[in-house]
Amino acid sequence: MKVCDRDLFAPPGQAFKRALKGISGGRTYVAAMTCAVVERALRTAVDYAVERESFGRPLIDHQGLRWSLVDVATRLEAARLLTLQAAHIVARDLDAQVEAALAKKFSAEIAAQSVAACMQAMGAVGYFRSTDMTDC
Repeated sequence: MKVCDRDLFAPPGQAFKRALKGISGGRTYVAAMTCAVVERALRTAVDYAVERESFGRPLIDHQGLRWSLVDVATRLEAARLLTLQAAHIVARDLDAQVEAALAKKFSAEIAAQSVAACMQAMGAVGYFRSTDMTDC
């Protein structure tokens, strides 16, 4: 059976490539959402560490805590740059399979450890329901 050209989803041999472009956009979107979650967790932890005192000084003044939060900030910046690179390629309607996959993989990996580090920086308060981020 022959199908008219106007009824084709894509020219022969192009449908799979077209579908992958959509997947690249979705992967990039997931990477961006993940970066936003990590950013919010980091802001919450830093704000708490500035306000809360321990041993007569703000938590943020303790070097070990700062190192932990700087590690989160560094990973976040790397994830953002990978995500921006993928988004730029997607926006130009080019093949972003590799860039989108890298951005999604890296951002998802760093999210789990970064959010855990932010919660840990806040001590037990980081585990309370009242500090969940549903108000954003």
